[in-house]
Amino acid sequence: MPSSAEQRQLLRPPLRDVVYDRIVELISDGSMVPGALYRDEDVATMLGVSRPTIREALVRLETNRRISREPKSAFRVKQLTAQESLVLDRIVVSLLAIALETLRFPLSPETHAELERLATRCAQPEAATPEQDVAAYCAAVIGASGVPIISGMYQDRVILPSIGQERRGVSDTDRAFVAQLHQALAAEDLAAAMNIVERAREELRQELLRDLELSRQEPVAEAIAPGVPKHGQHPRQAIMADEVTRAIRDLIVSGEFPPGAELHDQELTERFGTSRTPVREALNLLEAERLVVVRPQSGTTVAPISIRAVQDSIRMLATTTAFVVRESIGLLTEDDLAVLRDVGAEDRETSLAAPGPADRSVVLTGFSEVFFARYRSLSLVGLRDRALPQLLRIMAVDETLARRALAERRRVLGPLLAQIQAGDGEGAAARIEAYGQRLIGALLDETEATERGSHADSSPR
Repeated sequence: MPSSAEQRQLLRPPLRDVVYDRIVELISDGSMVPGALYRDEDVATMLGVSRPTIREALVRLETNRRISREPKSAFRVKQLTAQESLVLDRIVVSLLAIALETLRFPLSPETHAELERLATRCAQPEAATPEQDVAAYCAAVIGASGVPIISGMYQDRVILPSIGQERRGVSDTDRAFVAQLHQALAAEDLAAAMNIVERAREELRQELLRDLELSRQEPVAEAIAPGVPKHGQHPRQAIMADEVTRAIRDLIVSGEFPPGAELHDQELTERFGTSRTPVREALNLLEAERLVVVRPQSGTTVAPISIRAVQDSIRMLATTTAFVVRESIGLLTEDDLAVLRDVGAEDRETSLAAPGPADRSVVLTGFSEVFFARYRSLSLVGLRDRALPQLLRIMAVDETLARRALAERRRVLGPLLAQIQAGDGEGAAARIEAYGQRLIGALLDETEATERGSHADSSPR
């Protein structure tokens, strides 16, 4: 049995994760300025860690599109566009609206005291970190809803650093929003709180649509291309790490690397014909995606399939896709609509008898690529891409679930595309969210059936 010191070591988060969180804080509070050049060595000295540890943390930051790598072991903090900032604000108020639907009064004394404290801080013009105070108030309201997936989406590293990075100098409008929302919540007037959030969401929607309309006819392929090295990076190194990450992820998703399988650096380097560095970078990224488990002095193993993680992934995929469809449906071009018609035609030809990896991958994507491309939100693409592998993993090992999911998709897709063609964004979004709930139901049905079968097999005869 491990000693108490060894147990503490196992429970302690890896140093690279501690460093990652610290750099996220520095980006969020403005200590690291967008566009400025930072040398790996200087940051390592500032944080008191080694350069390899810094590099491991920077790999995750680059994947989450918060930094860009530069020559001579340096990086820059990325500056998000005004359009991306509007998208992030819209995400926040949309998550607030979802949270308010499940909020129950009376709030706990601890929650009430925390909201009061944060509202007071937001009201102070001389506050040192007003953007963090507004973000913290929103996080507290979302947390009070008690819905893990909503809190998870808000706290996700793809979104939260972006909010701190963009919201320099909170405006009077932001302060008024928090003050009005807090007043409604303090009075336990849920209807008033919902009206305040919906009004803010509509104002942001109109501002965003005006911005998006300017780029409606522009090409959209670059908006969602992941892992493409920019000018000034080391292209081969970036591409190699991306290729190794994708290859290992595909092997895990397909089941060729089953849950619990040990992944050895040396074997992976020989398999992919690369050095150890891209392999380590790939495993660090896959750990962040909850696909592998890295334990100090114990090696790396493929993570078990978690039913809870799959449920959360389905909710995130459905919620994210519904959000993007609702917001961008008015921006579709005739070419976009033609692509959607082709998707419908191809779907009718998909076999349900033995769904392959390509068929499984379109269960909650496929048609949505058009919307994600048109909406141009890298943050939402990041959320989608991090959630999808969990669903694909269980579909790879449960053929019955895969067939049920594809059959349900086929049943839904026709009416869904008809709503999209008619410009009914709200109806289409509601249908997507309902589809996600039915997928979760199918998942739970299959899990219960498997458990019943296991109990029957183990019962005395």
